[in-house]
This record gives sequence, C-alpha cells and structure tokens, in this order.
Amino acid sequence: MAVDEASNFSARLNENVKSVLNYVEYNVSSIFSNISKQEEKVVINYFPRDMMFISAMIASSLLAMCGNGFTFKVIITEKNMRSTINSLIANMAFSDAACGFFIILQFYFCSLNFYENCSFGIHVCSMLQSVTYTTYFVSAFTMTTIASDRFRGIVAKPLGSRVKPAKRIAVIWLVAFLFNFPVYSTISVPEYFSKSAAVTFRVLHQYSWSKVVMQIRITITFISQFLLPLIVTSFAYIQIMNVIKKRKIIGQQFETQKQQFQQQKLKLLKMLMVIVIIFAVAWFPIHFSLLFITFTGHAFVQVDEVPTTFLALYWFACSSNCVNPFVYFWYYKEFRVHLKNSWKSISRTSLSLMDISVISRNSVNFEHSRSEAIKVDRVTAHV
Repeated sequence: MAVDEASNFSARLNENVKSVLNYVEYNVSSIFSNISKQEEKVVINYFPRDMMFISAMIASSLLAMCGNGFTFKVIITEKNMRSTINSLIANMAFSDAACGFFIILQFYFCSLNFYENCSFGIHVCSMLQSVTYTTYFVSAFTMTTIASDRFRGIVAKPLGSRVKPAKRIAVIWLVAFLFNFPVYSTISVPEYFSKSAAVTFRVLHQYSWSKVVMQIRITITFISQFLLPLIVTSFAYIQIMNVIKKRKIIGQQFETQKQQFQQQKLKLLKMLMVIVIIFAVAWFPIHFSLLFITFTGHAFVQVDEVPTTFLALYWFACSSNCVNPFVYFWYYKEFRVHLKNSWKSISRTSLSLMDISVISRNSVNFEHSRSEAIKVDRVTAHV
C-alpha cells in the first residue's frame, strides 16, 4: 500500500510540475509574442522628413535655375564677355540650370501616380535620370576644360593655337551622355509620393549580377565625375598659381601699381581655390557614401526606408549647382558690372510694362465712365 501511495504521489507531482512548466512556457511565449507585435506596430513616419527633402531640392533647383540662367544670359548677350573661358562658363551655367529644371521634373515623372497612369512612365523616369546625371558630368567636365585651357594659356603654350569653344562644348556633352546612357536601363529608379513613403526606390530588375553592375557603375562614376576632374583641376590651378606668383612685373616701378597687381593676383587665386573647394566639399560625401553602401552590401534600394544621411548628402551635392553664380559675382568684376546692368535693364523693362498696364487700365476706366455719362445725359434729355 505504501508503495502504491508513493507512486501515485510522484505521478501527481510530475503532472503538477508539467502543468506549471506549461503555464510558464505559455505565458513567456505570450509575452514575447506581444512584444514582437508591438515592435511590428512601431512604424517611423518619414513623411515630414521626405517633404523637407523635396522642398529643399525644389528650392535649391529654383535658385540654380535663376542664378545660372542669369549668368548664361549675361555672357551670351554682352559682346565684350564673349571669350573662350566665358563660353565655357556659360556652358557650365546652362548645365547647372538644366540640372535644376530636370530635378524638379523628376518629382512628377518619377512619381507613383505617373507610373500607374502612364504605360511607359518608368522609361520616362529612367531617361530623365540619365539626362540629369549627364548635366552633373557636363559641369565637372567643363570645370576641367576651363582649368586645362588656363593651364595651356598660362603655363604650357601661351601663344599656341586653340580649339574653338563650340567644338569643346559639343564634345563635353557627347562624352557626358555616353557615360550616363547606361543609366537609362538602370536596375532601380526613384519613386516619389508612393503609398508607403514620399521618397523611395523601385527595383526594376533583380539579377544575380545586379550588385556587381552597381559596384562597377558607381566606381566609374566616382572616377570620371569626381576623382579625375578634381586631380586635373587641382594640378592645373596649382601650376597656374606658381607661375602667377613667380611672374615678374616689367615697367611697373610705382608701389601703388604693384599693390593693385598683387590684389588682382590674390583675387584670381581665391576664385580658383573656391571653385575647386566647393566642388570637392559638395561631391566627396555623396560619392564616398555610395561606394560604402555598394561595397559593404547595405544596398538601400532593397529596403523600404531611404537613409536620412543619403538624402542629406544628395541634396548637399545637388545644391552646389547654385553656388557658382555667387562666386563669379563676388570675385569677377566684369561679370558683376554686367550683371548689375542687366538687372537694371530688367527693372526698367518691368516698370515700363507696369506703366503701360496702368495707362491701358486707366484708359479703359475712362472710356467706361464716359459711356456711362453719355447714357445719363441721354436719359436726362429724354425726360
């Protein structure tokens, strides 16, 4: 009997222990499942950040269009501004203004609404991306061409024959477009104002070699659009600065003339240094981040959220398009004078148009009052 009771007691004890363990396991699993559900419910709202990015891009693009468009207009219309260097500066201004224009167009032609309502909307966005990247390359290649022309004119062959600027500009645009034409058949495109976020990417093709293609393309872009132009431009400007510093002044014995010449040299050196520094500071972070993202495997095109750092760096690089007009206005005296004259002529034209509109409106009001007075006189005569 005692053995039976002991066995029954141990059996009941085992059952109670198992029930307690099952209860604990059930409650622990319930707790962790509730925590995971709460974590799934926590969704970061990126809409304010995305709208801030879009607003900043539109603002900088509009500023680039206005400033560079004004620069292009001054150089083209003023006869004494037509030189090889100024023609290249006008080409760079045109590409920067076009870049701002195409960036603004992307927010519609690369939107979810356009993709859904247009059967070839993705191809339009891809082509627009290719043209936008082409303007980036045109600006960098033009800056390099300006540095090479100045190096050739001051250091290498001051009296040598030169190629016409129209041919150089045509070659720059052709080479830039050939570098960026593969973007038309890209793996992913931006998608704006989608159902989940205002800024995201749409993966078009997912191949086994997609990562290798992205690495090759980003590396070529880094070398051709940033590294080579920066090396060539820096080398050319350093050589130019050394020649200008060592150049002797013949026939200028007066101290005031020496001081004026030194100030002109200093201003030229500052302008050249500022142009190179702006290009390097603006474009290095985005190129470095793209190389890091691509070669470390953290491809943001495969996730729902675009990193905030990438958006900030991309805006910072694109906003450099609107800086060059301010640099030329600050350091280039002739450009500053012509820019002020153009602004005065535009102001006078606007005022004359306003005066014409006021005169026409007053004449219309006068004719209306006159007709009303004639009607009153006729009614009075009839009575």
